Amino acid sequence: MTEHLVGHPAGRGQAVPFRSSLMACQPQGGPFPVPLLRLTLPHLIISAEPAGPGVDPYLQLVRKRLKARRYVIEQPFRAEVAGNPDGRGQWVAPKGSKQDRQLQLYAVAGGVAIMITASQANAGCIPAAGPVQFAHPPVPGLLPLVRLPAVDSSAVEERITLVHKGGPGPGVKLAAIVTARTVTASADGYAAEALARLRQRSPDLAIGEPEPDAFLGGHYCIRRTLLHSSASLRAATRNEFWWAGVVAGRGVQVSALGLNSIIGLPAAAWLRDLIRPAACG
Repeated sequence: MTEHLVGHPAGRGQAVPFRSSLMACQPQGGPFPVPLLRLTLPHLIISAEPAGPGVDPYLQLVRKRLKARRYVIEQPFRAEVAGNPDGRGQWVAPKGSKQDRQLQLYAVAGGVAIMITASQANAGCIPAAGPVQFAHPPVPGLLPLVRLPAVDSSAVEERITLVHKGGPGPGVKLAAIVTARTVTASADGYAAEALARLRQRSPDLAIGEPEPDAFLGGHYCIRRTLLHSSASLRAATRNEFWWAGVVAGRGVQVSALGLNSIIGLPAAAWLRDLIRPAACG
């Protein structure tokens, strides 16, 4: 049975079904962040976020978001989605890019909305991903814990995003990413590799010196301060605190980015500490 899990190469050890490795906790006495969970599989993406009752209001919300991004949206239809018989689906594409046509499927249950997205070429891979199961975290959480019993954990990149726009301070966007692959390097080695990839994507980014730190309940990591500059102002307009390390054999990166502003380390660390290992509570 295990050899048939999505993403598990036959003959390469025992397959382990995916389950959330991170959890996002509700802040005590602070503004409520807007959470989003994103799981990237080899041929599709599964997203989860809080939602009200019923799939149709969520469908309308998604259509409104897509229209704001100038997407072409086809008529929705009923569909079974990840084991939920009362789901919806629709084909979407960026305006003027019919070759980028995507199938999106939606379902809502227990206050959680899921969206599955696949390109037209990979739409046939969706049924193989199987059901999406939810569980409540051991402490009050912003997002449920997810289990994909038909998908091997080594095939899934996990990302949690929190957007904090309330309060007297500046807005902050936090992203926590867990790699799909197993990491054998040390925390310092993984941080150096991840930073090299970051430099390739953003060669003009100003990067501070490495500082030892801790995240995810006390795991050792490396912290860097990143400065984002405006081409017109030629000055730093946003800063970002970036942490990287290895937890349970997986590479983890956490970043707190100021939204059109400069943020301090205490504000960034407050948001960072809302992300914890899922096994902790």
